[in-house]
Amino acid sequence: MAFVPPTAVSPPQGLLDFPSMEEAILRYWDEIRAFETQLQLTRGLPRYNFFDGPPFATGLPHYGHMLAGTIKDVVCRYQAMNGRYVERRFGWDCHGLPVEYEIDQLLGVKSPADVVERIGIARYNRECRGIVMRYSREWQTVVRRSGRWVDFANDYKTMNLLFMESVWWVFKQLFDQGLVYEGTKVMPYSTACATPLSNFEANLNYKDVQDPTCIVSFPVIIPLDNHENGGSLDVNVTPERIRMWQERVAVHGDVRLVAWTTTPWTLPSNLGLCVNPDLTYLLCTAEAGKDPAYFVAEPLVSTLFPPENVEGGKASKQKRPTHIVLDSFKGSELAGLRYEPLFSYFSDGYAKTHACWKVVADDYVTADSGVGIVHLAPFFGEDDYRVGINNSIVKKDGEHVCPIDESGHYYPVVTDFSGMYVKDADKHILRNLKERGRLVSQSTCTHSYPFCWRSETPLIYRAVPSWFVRVEAIKKEIIACNAQATWVPKVIQDKRFHNWLENARDWSISRNRFWGCPIPVWVSADRTQVVVIGSIQELSERAGLSLTKISDIHRDNLDHITIPDPRGEEYPPLRRIEPVFDCWFESGSMPYAQKHYPFNAKYKIWGLERFQQEFPADFVAEGLDQTRGWFYTLLIISTALFKRPPAMNCIVNGLVLASDGQKMSKRKRNYPPVEEVISRYGADAMRLYLINSPAVHAQDLRFREEGVRDIVKDLFVPWYNSFCFLAQQVIRYEGVTGRPFKTFQLHHELPLFEAELQRRVGNVLDMWILAELEHLTGVVRREMEGYRLYTVLPDLVNFINDLTKWYIKLNRDALKGDEGDEAALLSLNVLSYVLLCLCRLMAPYTPFLCDWLYLQLRPLLTLDGIMEEQRFSSIHFWTVPKYDTPIFRFSQEPRIREKVDAMKKVLTLARMVRRDKCNVASFKMPLSHLIIAHDDPSLLHEVESLATYIQADLNVVDLEFRVGAEGLAKLNVIPDFMAIREVYRGDKEKLRDVINASKEFCANFANRMECVQELRQIGSCTYEGIVITSDFCKVVLEPIEHPGQASATDANGFLCVFDTVITHDLQVRATERALFSLTQKLRRAAKLVLTDEADVYVHTVREGKELLTDMVASLKARVNGTIAVGVPPRTPDAMLSLDMDLLKCEASILQRASLNM
Repeated sequence: MAFVPPTAVSPPQGLLDFPSMEEAILRYWDEIRAFETQLQLTRGLPRYNFFDGPPFATGLPHYGHMLAGTIKDVVCRYQAMNGRYVERRFGWDCHGLPVEYEIDQLLGVKSPADVVERIGIARYNRECRGIVMRYSREWQTVVRRSGRWVDFANDYKTMNLLFMESVWWVFKQLFDQGLVYEGTKVMPYSTACATPLSNFEANLNYKDVQDPTCIVSFPVIIPLDNHENGGSLDVNVTPERIRMWQERVAVHGDVRLVAWTTTPWTLPSNLGLCVNPDLTYLLCTAEAGKDPAYFVAEPLVSTLFPPENVEGGKASKQKRPTHIVLDSFKGSELAGLRYEPLFSYFSDGYAKTHACWKVVADDYVTADSGVGIVHLAPFFGEDDYRVGINNSIVKKDGEHVCPIDESGHYYPVVTDFSGMYVKDADKHILRNLKERGRLVSQSTCTHSYPFCWRSETPLIYRAVPSWFVRVEAIKKEIIACNAQATWVPKVIQDKRFHNWLENARDWSISRNRFWGCPIPVWVSADRTQVVVIGSIQELSERAGLSLTKISDIHRDNLDHITIPDPRGEEYPPLRRIEPVFDCWFESGSMPYAQKHYPFNAKYKIWGLERFQQEFPADFVAEGLDQTRGWFYTLLIISTALFKRPPAMNCIVNGLVLASDGQKMSKRKRNYPPVEEVISRYGADAMRLYLINSPAVHAQDLRFREEGVRDIVKDLFVPWYNSFCFLAQQVIRYEGVTGRPFKTFQLHHELPLFEAELQRRVGNVLDMWILAELEHLTGVVRREMEGYRLYTVLPDLVNFINDLTKWYIKLNRDALKGDEGDEAALLSLNVLSYVLLCLCRLMAPYTPFLCDWLYLQLRPLLTLDGIMEEQRFSSIHFWTVPKYDTPIFRFSQEPRIREKVDAMKKVLTLARMVRRDKCNVASFKMPLSHLIIAHDDPSLLHEVESLATYIQADLNVVDLEFRVGAEGLAKLNVIPDFMAIREVYRGDKEKLRDVINASKEFCANFANRMECVQELRQIGSCTYEGIVITSDFCKVVLEPIEHPGQASATDANGFLCVFDTVITHDLQVRATERALFSLTQKLRRAAKLVLTDEADVYVHTVREGKELLTDMVASLKARVNGTIAVGVPPRTPDAMLSLDMDLLKCEASILQRASLNM
């Protein structure tokens, strides 16, 4: 059913169903093509460039996506309403592990060989393509329902030909700059996905796990000379050192080195042991004269020989050692020793050409844990590999000892464990070592370990050939580019991200996979000829193919294409290398690839200058985890290509967790589904809940559905009620005056309405709410320009509270016409203007409710074409309010904001006293007298000028204003030792002096009243040479209790004292007020609207008829219809009773139509 905007104002009936209203507005947006219309209306305005990071469509959107999407939508909507043209293209990440892993499970792929030999790359990629956009429709539905405006029709996909061509171009630019190389490095590796991961990917998913640990022994062999296999000489081995080892080591018989590890599966690949050159190592044995003797780091000897408790002693203090020290050595003195290998798998091959199974020294070994000796498996550890290179155990670009396949299973060379998965082999390896007497001890430990972010399987580290970007070579430029941007919160930029950049390593960009953008490198069989392709045109020319034959450049359509060898026809053609790009390289290239730069026709015509109008982005936003993902790859590529940051402004949001602080889990069902929450409370409520949470400044949010509900209850309902009140009073005004209500002349660009209000308004509360609106507009603009969304919302929320709970409540008489038609006209104009501007300010945050409210207000607005022209058909086509010069400054009330703020403080305090201390049932019972006291005469005078509002709100007969609180309250000074300790925590002497002075001052303040007054007025004073601040000693007013009074003070220095004696006159006033309230309840019970006329009949049930007659006479002018003493002539439409001390009566109501029948 289509939503039809009203053409006349009418008060809505009942509470608004917010989710249903949003669905209606969605249909309206579709009908008027709202997003497209906004783009059309702003085309030609200055560009605002936004880059949207591409999600995978293989999973459904969750609260994290909703949070990031809301941040993006709020900023883009704000800029579009602020005179900017904002394109918003959605994007999809189509390649990479998330897609391939699912297909591996579907097709039973165990290794890359399965794809090549059993399935075929063409079928495999076809299957991948088939699921890439599986949930795209659900994504569009949820994103649309959340209120986000983004272009799905013109989206970009990383698997599209034109996108992939630009990725090739990016790669070639890096290659031509010498920033790309092929090498072998130890990298995080996913055995489940059979591919290496980059270091930042490995940091995405750490878990606490329990792994086996063991201490293994290595019998020492003393070398005869310094010659090593492979032809190298060991500089650590000298005749003097050989002699020392023979005299101090060999004499002890069976001497062994020991090493501790948490990865027993790497022991078959052990090629060396490493000590710290500066640590002291003890040669110990369990008992004198008993073999074997072990080398162990002195600080860690208890790991190998745990001390025993002394019998009868305290276990925690009295221990005796269980080892005997035979000798001690510096780590550097052990370097050069040889040892018997654990396994002999590589003795006949690798070991004959490399310096294996020796002790080396490096300071990466620490005494934090283990035994101070590290076992080296150079092809399974980054430090192991580096140390191996430095000590001839490994030759750079030489043969590898990496006896596992792509899926983490041992090759046949490891005969004892052939075919076993490495993690499954741990227990078998430990059993083998135990049987051979090489296992000293075994246990388990819990530690943090990286898991594959896609398959949720533990990663291993292994040496793999890969293509790298030289990040370390441009690290300074990357850090400098990062400093050019503005991050919110800034601490993420300066700390977390900066530290990550400082420690950045070369980036592995190749993956041994199939469904991805192929790396455009063709090489000769002898690897001497390398051709890098940067475009499809270049490939066409190099390969001698027609452009029409290159419609897809995925592996199944590309790998067969060859390029002639530049050396001549006698050489075989060049073939493409097998790897594809890491999908992070593709998403990091999106600023260029989404626009098909530099191949798009507009760039060919206008060149780099045209592109620089669209780059860098003005704004990007993603989650905290992307500091090591998308933000990082964007920055590397943009720095390398253009020496610019990818975006000038960046908002980083935190994680959305379940209410118990755990990660949201479908399996645990520890969170409500996104769609259910939206269907219950609406998308606006969820948007405001998320955007007003700690997650917007990169902290974690524990999602609570109650928080979304409270947004509706505490904010939206009062805001909606304020419009309902306006609509009712407009109808009342038109009924009373006989004139249609229209606002003063409005203009979408010129401040005509504002000027008229400034000229004509004289009501204090009207002036105040307009001044507050102007102040709020300045705050919103300042903070939004700084991308500090989390500082904007509190002010917007406070303003809505000011509007609904203060302005409308206190200004009700003027709005309802009780102060005359002219006053009503002015106040209704003010309220209309404020609600319109509030919708314009809040529209980026709550787009549904603001548009709905605007469409209800639109018939009241005096503006040419308001009901016909396209540009006025939605609030989102208006601009955010802006006051270039102060407009709402009123000469008669220059301090209106401060003045009303003081009144609000008084009323807040007085309401609390009346409610909690006056012993009256409700505010309907008037009280006779209220004293308001303060030390500042000028402030008190300003509050006194608002006495009528205070009297009406508090239902009090007389007000008295006093300077000072003599006889009503007394001063007291209370020390705050916690605050003092917080300031002087590092200075014990100063802390003692300040605490003592504060104690003495607070105990004797009555004798130093001049100091007390200084403390109250300027916030500090000096006492006995010590500066005491109001944070250290708090001056408080304590009311003096008197019979028949109730009083209290606040932190602002106000004192309120009520006379609580209830007189007969007060009871009469209360009864009359209750009777009028009863007539209003009767109208609601009879389901009457404001304009319905009715007759009320009241008769007493007991004595009090004379009192009732007087009250009815005073109420006649306040009811819409008549009120009389008596019984109704026929059955009433509703009947209620009133039972009070002075009067018990029954009241009935009859609609006029009933009487005329």
